[in-house]
Amino acid sequence: MLIGPRPDASAAPVPDRIRGDNTESLSLDGGRISYDLRFHALYPPQFHFPSGRLLINLEAQKSLRVKYHLSTRGVFYGARMLSDQLGSEFADSDYDKLHKVYSIWICMNAPKRIGNAMAIYRLTKQERVGHVPEEHRHYDKLTIVQIFLDSREEYGPPGSLYRLLNVLFSPQLDYQEKERILSREY
Repeated sequence: MLIGPRPDASAAPVPDRIRGDNTESLSLDGGRISYDLRFHALYPPQFHFPSGRLLINLEAQKSLRVKYHLSTRGVFYGARMLSDQLGSEFADSDYDKLHKVYSIWICMNAPKRIGNAMAIYRLTKQERVGHVPEEHRHYDKLTIVQIFLDSREEYGPPGSLYRLLNVLFSPQLDYQEKERILSREY
């Protein structure tokens, strides 16, 4: 699977599966993050994750010309969403109640050298000596996904995620043309 199991759309009514969260996070020293969009969604029970929830941050980035690497910012945002769970999702040292976090970045106007592309960063285990019998679900708590969009490539191949997002975010297409393309292809 590309970014993990998908929540089952038929498992519960929409209001019970996805709920918006506060888009601001304050640290003890006064540092503040303002997320573009932050919400949580439920995992279907058959995936047997310790918690049945995903915490998701969705960010739109118009330009890659920033003074830092977006992957580093994604790690920071995801780590903040992990640490913010102490006191709200679990108490004391009950870390097994920690929910998985996704920080998803849609990067528009990607340079031609990148084009339409996707990169995924995640926590993994590398056993160097012996075998440590730890289940993936216990440490797989943070994934950063970067989706790069380059509308110069005819919006991407028909039916692709890149074409869908390029059409949705295109400033050149009016809403009728977007609707026509999306209804025909998706």
